[in-house]
Amino acid sequence: MINLGFADVLRSNRVPRLAGGTLVGRIPNALALAAIPMQLRYVDQSWLTVGAAAAVYSLLSAAGSPIWGRMVDRGRARLAIWLTSIVSGFGFLGFAASGHSMVIAFVALGVAGVFNPPFEPYLRSAWPRVVRGPLLMKAYAFDSASQELLFIVAPLVATASAIVLNPTLASYLCIAFLLLGAWMIEVMPTADTEDRVEHMGFRRIIGPLFFGTFRLLMCCAAMIGVTIGAMAILGGRLTESNASVGGVGILLSLHGCGAFVGALTLSGGDTEKIGNLTKRLIAVLAAFSASWALAAPFFPVLVQESSFFLAGFFMGPALTWTFALVNASIPKGEISEAFSWLGGIIVVGSSGGSFLAGTLGSWSGQSAVVVMMVAASILAVGSAAILTLRSARTSAGREASPSDSVTLSSG
Repeated sequence: MINLGFADVLRSNRVPRLAGGTLVGRIPNALALAAIPMQLRYVDQSWLTVGAAAAVYSLLSAAGSPIWGRMVDRGRARLAIWLTSIVSGFGFLGFAASGHSMVIAFVALGVAGVFNPPFEPYLRSAWPRVVRGPLLMKAYAFDSASQELLFIVAPLVATASAIVLNPTLASYLCIAFLLLGAWMIEVMPTADTEDRVEHMGFRRIIGPLFFGTFRLLMCCAAMIGVTIGAMAILGGRLTESNASVGGVGILLSLHGCGAFVGALTLSGGDTEKIGNLTKRLIAVLAAFSASWALAAPFFPVLVQESSFFLAGFFMGPALTWTFALVNASIPKGEISEAFSWLGGIIVVGSSGGSFLAGTLGSWSGQSAVVVMMVAASILAVGSAAILTLRSARTSAGREASPSDSVTLSSG
């Protein structure tokens, strides 16, 4: 049954501005994936240069994200968002004006990546403040579903900008979306100083990485990222070997649509204990792994194509419950940094997955890529299973108390 609580989430106080501002501010993340290759190909650069430029933007974005997430947790959310939006905007401006100079283009994309604003971690750390009880899970499901819409809408915006003027217009649009998103967040009152935590020594340096539960969630996210990065390679292999397939873009859109539908239909539930959430996570990750197995070349083409939709269908709720587990496991004053690390590790996993799938695919073809994606998914299942065992062992080793039964509502 479709999760109809989204309307209740949107009616909650401050949610329209919070969700709208962060979604607008995050459009450049998806738009850049289309804008970078379109602009560089427009000035006759090679695909090798395109791949390197995209990697620079993505990996430096992952590197900078925890810094801005920690700044948000230290009570400087408005400063962090405005500072990064403006500087990242200048980066996109430099990229748009770089012309045939790849040195300027790479430096500009590096600046845009490092200063990528923390809209995504800010949104996920803010949900427990603006929605309560049963609506919190629905808010995370809405978050996961709306994220997929970004990757459906942004390529269309990039294509339209190229038709109206030229591919550089997409980079200028990134600047506009960044500043508009920052303005919408700026006008929303926050309570980001009330949960600040202070630590000393090594604990202060590593932040949320101190927690074993979070490290296991990072492993899950990294393996999901590997499959995301390998999808385009798998889709390319499938397209080359079967003329009936519509193309890589169609297959990736199928995956996005599946994730959107999955987040709507499966990401239900009220306030849950960590143990229950991890069991659900294991179930959807196991189905996620089985879905990619259907992309093996000995299956009919229609089954191979459907694997993209099915994998997305189970990835949507997997991300939703991962977000919920982070919120349930990490102290409030470190939530933004935790989500920054989580987003960053997905990007790193995606980059590694693209490289590994490309290498294996060139050696052994589509079958090797499928085996790699299934193996990565199984490793994600294993990380979630270890998390479940740790949760059960901890619960069995102490008497139940309000502080022991960590739930979503407790943050």
